[in-house]
Amino acid sequence: MSQHDYNIANQTFPATRTDLNNALGAVATNNSGNSAPSTTYANQWWFDLDDNKLYMRNKDNDAWVEILTIGATSDKVESIGSGGGLTITTADNTDTLSLISTDADASSGPNLRMYRNSSSPADSDVLGVMEYEGRNDNSEDVRYVQLTSQANDVSNGSEDGSYYITTSVAGTLRNRINVIPTEVVVNEEGRDLDFRVESDGNANMLFVNAGAEAVCVGTSSGTGLLNVVAADGVKDADYVVKIENQEATGGRSFGLNLAAGSSGSDIALNVNDHDSANNLMRLFGNGTTAFPSTSAFGIGTSSPAHNLDVRTAASGTDTSLRVSSNAGGDNDATLIISNGGTGDAMIRFDYEESNTDRARIGVTASGQDLKFFTAGNNERMRLTSDGNLLMNTTSSTVNSSNFGIALYYYNVLKISRNVGASSPMFQAYGSGGEFRILGDGDAENTNNSYGAISDERIKENITDANSQWNDIKAIKVRNFERKDDVAKYGAGKKVQIGVVAQQVEAVSPGLIKERDPTEVEIKMSSEFGTLWTADDPETQDGVEAVLYTADDPETQDVLYTADDELPEGVEVGDVKTKAIHNVGDIKIEAKPSTKQIEEVKEVNEQVKSVNYSVLYMKAVKALQEAMDRIETLESKVATLEGE
Repeated sequence: MSQHDYNIANQTFPATRTDLNNALGAVATNNSGNSAPSTTYANQWWFDLDDNKLYMRNKDNDAWVEILTIGATSDKVESIGSGGGLTITTADNTDTLSLISTDADASSGPNLRMYRNSSSPADSDVLGVMEYEGRNDNSEDVRYVQLTSQANDVSNGSEDGSYYITTSVAGTLRNRINVIPTEVVVNEEGRDLDFRVESDGNANMLFVNAGAEAVCVGTSSGTGLLNVVAADGVKDADYVVKIENQEATGGRSFGLNLAAGSSGSDIALNVNDHDSANNLMRLFGNGTTAFPSTSAFGIGTSSPAHNLDVRTAASGTDTSLRVSSNAGGDNDATLIISNGGTGDAMIRFDYEESNTDRARIGVTASGQDLKFFTAGNNERMRLTSDGNLLMNTTSSTVNSSNFGIALYYYNVLKISRNVGASSPMFQAYGSGGEFRILGDGDAENTNNSYGAISDERIKENITDANSQWNDIKAIKVRNFERKDDVAKYGAGKKVQIGVVAQQVEAVSPGLIKERDPTEVEIKMSSEFGTLWTADDPETQDGVEAVLYTADDPETQDVLYTADDELPEGVEVGDVKTKAIHNVGDIKIEAKPSTKQIEEVKEVNEQVKSVNYSVLYMKAVKALQEAMDRIETLESKVATLEGE
């Protein structure tokens, strides 16, 4: 610290020399000190030792101006200025600002960080704006391009950000591209601004004609909503989309025509064979699909035996996939989607002629869970409507009395097996050994080895641990029994040795961890919370599914009558509008129960656990201290015995 009032008093020469040296020291150290100099001058320097900031007195000598901050440990300039902007000006075409990194590794560099360090961040805060400005021919400053970033949502864990590109169009800034949390938007303001993408040989490979309200491929114009034109194609305005064969051979018809129908009888999709002699498929404006040339549709076969028949292409092989609407029993079809409209929606796997139910996948009519069956009606696994994956159980509650495997939607895995204390309920193997967890919670492995990564090269600030003598002396080692063990096996059958978390916490709080209780712990002590019961409405079945009936208009075809204007080829009684639902289709989905009995309902207290691995290390430290004391005593005894 060196500061001076820069007033050399009238004094003896040695004192004058000392005063001059002090003044020169203050100049050399920029008047460094923990507080500002008491005597100030215009344009005076001061380095604040408390916050490592360099200040300069303004010319009016009434305020300090922050210049820069030097890191206390990095010994680098970490920030420039505070509370005001920074302007860098050049008078020629040299680079106004260069960010240069000489770092030779693969990480990023140089880095430009734009940081809004707000003490009260809020949704929709603008984080930063980059403006490209210049002058017009009227000597006015104009923003030609603006880049803006924004914090849409500042909520912890769900932060959203946006980026906007704006340019000047006809003298006004117009939004061109928005990158927002849910989408990327081009031309958000709906201006007459086209969007064009070039390919290697086509300047209009993709063209959005804003003025014509058209999307074009291979062209920049068109009156259709979507216009697709080959390199030398001709746009046909009769179609919204036209896929055109431009082969020079005459007499070719188009393979696909899509035309907008004005009424239900108009054809929206028409598929013909190569010479238009036969109509292969028609899709009418009312949604009806017709295959006029055949009553069956086959894939991989020229002789389909069903409405939809899919077979392997190789000769002599069995059917790969067949979907049939024959009104038979469950075993008539390889793929079963519905059972009479009110039964389970299942996909079943078997041999076509075997009538053997090998395996099934589907959703039962009484719920919304996806279930997997093998060997008939034996359920093996299900994916519940709330995202839980269950194996060998139908309940999402898995514990010491409800057995099975559950992988919950919140990424927790539970495994429970009805085995004794010495039998494994989890096993993992490697080429050199095995790890298992037994029925009573014990863990075993092949080589009796466990540890932590402890390489010196990944550690720093390595020091000797403090004395653990008093902590280890104060911690009480107790015998105890768990309440659930007493309930299951009886008192005195499962006595354990260990510590009690509350007593350890009073001695060494760092050994204690807390977490939410499980259903097992809540059963042992209601202080932890409550469980869902059969009396709670949330555990009871909700609304049952409502099905369409023959009385519902949605299940009835609308027919042409004598009062209708009949299109050509249509007679009274023909279908005018087909029913949109079948009898037995689900009208209102069932709402299953949202909670499972004995799942955790409410958490009131946290469960405490003890970090035994750290406790063991504390005990090792205390043992070392005991060894030092013993060796000291042995040395003293040896000295006394030698006297």
